[in-house]
Amino acid sequence: MLPLGEEVAGEVDEANAVNCPLEPGEMSLHHVTLVHGSAPNQATSGRRIGFAIRYIAGDVRQLGDQKGYATHVRGRDHGTYLLEEQPQADLEPAALRRYRDILRHSASLVQRQAAGLDQQPR
Repeated sequence: MLPLGEEVAGEVDEANAVNCPLEPGEMSLHHVTLVHGSAPNQATSGRRIGFAIRYIAGDVRQLGDQKGYATHVRGRDHGTYLLEEQPQADLEPAALRRYRDILRHSASLVQRQAAGLDQQPR
């Protein structure tokens, strides 16, 4: 999922693609570096939903001087991320506002990286 307008760097040889059709209610799991995609959803009802989870060690940090957001799952908080707040209720308006703010913040981090403002140390 590239929800913030990111693009795959380099060429993708679609001749090597493997078709993996799913039935309703099924799911697929992918390694974070696997290029994958799908044709438009042709279902007459319902939506296709994408959900990404990335577990990382707490001492791994975002490139540059900006912090990204994360949900603290276990272990020690190393202070390398801005921690998400737990919503008080489903679809709580304040939580939805925080979510939109996090998406904007995440997009700005992607844009900084794409512009070369945050480079990986050599």
